[in-house]
Amino acid sequence: MATNIEQTLIEKVRALPPEKQRELLNIVEDLTQPSAPARMTIWDEVDEITKDVPPEAWDELPTDGSVNVDHYLYGAPKRQ
Repeated sequence: MATNIEQTLIEKVRALPPEKQRELLNIVEDLTQPSAPARMTIWDEVDEITKDVPPEAWDELPTDGSVNVDHYLYGAPKRQ
């Protein structure tokens, strides 16, 4: 069965123009590369970025940021 698949692939590749063969070769090379390490989750990235922020800096952040985001970003009047 594998030989049949290989033979079919070879025939189809031979029928392609050289630039398409190059594209296909790039795809095959990508598929045969060792897998990249697992990507970090967004929460792991946030933890990595914020790990060195001292606790007192967190205490200075506003607690109404979700309601007053326009105030803090653009200077709009604060909402209650």
